Amino acid sequence: MHLGPNFWDTVTLTSVSSSTFKELIHIPSLSYIQVCLISTGSGIPFISALELRPLINTTYVTKSGSLALTNRLDVASTSNQSYRYNYDVFDRLWIPFNKAAWTQLSTSLTVDGQNHNDYQVPTVVMKTASTPINANASMDFFWEPSDKTTQYYVYMHFAELQQLKANHFRSFNITLNGALM
Repeated sequence: MHLGPNFWDTVTLTSVSSSTFKELIHIPSLSYIQVCLISTGSGIPFISALELRPLINTTYVTKSGSLALTNRLDVASTSNQSYRYNYDVFDRLWIPFNKAAWTQLSTSLTVDGQNHNDYQVPTVVMKTASTPINANASMDFFWEPSDKTTQYYVYMHFAELQQLKANHFRSFNITLNGALM
């Protein structure tokens, strides 16, 4: 698949009932967008659906242009279901993500992730969070990029879900490949 003249991604389907979902955030430089399906010699290219959705210009600001989605995780989901519109005003797909070594926290309090920043993370996503079961353990996310030269943007969203005592606060470090961010 190409977006204009630029390679975006390769789609490989392994069976008649398989499907795939590709997402790209792109700021067009022209008043139109071209999506091209290019034959790789493994069958006739086809597409089942193509959606174009407007975003606020300040939501995903990058130096490199387009952003291809790797993951969008709903950490500590208590429903174990994916969320899209109408929970997410931009119809982004949030996939549940839980680990056995982590707790699932949730709150019935109002957590407003939609009005205080341009990302407008769904309230249902912001009302859950994880902590490590072992308070001395770290919370690690891993993925192995297929291309080591690819640049990644990581967007994290945090909300306090527990009532803290006076003069108490929550603090933690974020590291990337062992380096403090």
